[in-house]
Amino acid sequence: MNCIYCEIGISEKLFSEVAEYSPTDEIICELDNYLNENPILDYITFSGCGEPTLHSGLENIVTFLKNNYPQYKLCLITNGTHLDYKRNALLNLDIVMPSLDCVDENIFKKLNRPSNSLKVEKIVETLIEFRKHFKGQIWLEIFFVKGINNSFEQHRPLTKSEISEILNINFKELNKYLNKMSDKKLVELKKQERGVFVKQKV
Repeated sequence: MNCIYCEIGISEKLFSEVAEYSPTDEIICELDNYLNENPILDYITFSGCGEPTLHSGLENIVTFLKNNYPQYKLCLITNGTHLDYKRNALLNLDIVMPSLDCVDENIFKKLNRPSNSLKVEKIVETLIEFRKHFKGQIWLEIFFVKGINNSFEQHRPLTKSEISEILNINFKELNKYLNKMSDKKLVELKKQERGVFVKQKV
């Protein structure tokens, strides 16, 4: 996806294929060298410039960490497009943080600018199915952008659906290059739904 609020800028090329974009063995070796020193960490987080679930070696990396460094919690930050519960190693993560900014296809195209093969309805279905099998925590992030998806009514089908069960929903409005919503507006959105956590990112 090529989200308009992305902090690293516009992506010149979109990728949707699962492949080994970086050598898995090198990643594992680098992790092993670092973790062997027993650093104090809150989490080991899979993120970066790109979608981590598109890396074909992700399961091997997760398995290596769980087998060799079980004292560390694992967190995945993802756009949610490839959260296939059949990729068994993903079920061993401790926290998954998928983004889902809307449930409307037109807003999805305007805000997230996905590749042609991605449909927001399919992403929602994938998240719901993943939730059924995943025993860890899911922190769902919704990035508000003023004038595009800043109405809570646009998210009500999501918060009222089964995907909202046992989830922490984190509404965030960010990106200094876009019109920023006021803190007052975010508080108003929070009041409209119990259990929703609203956070403003500076």
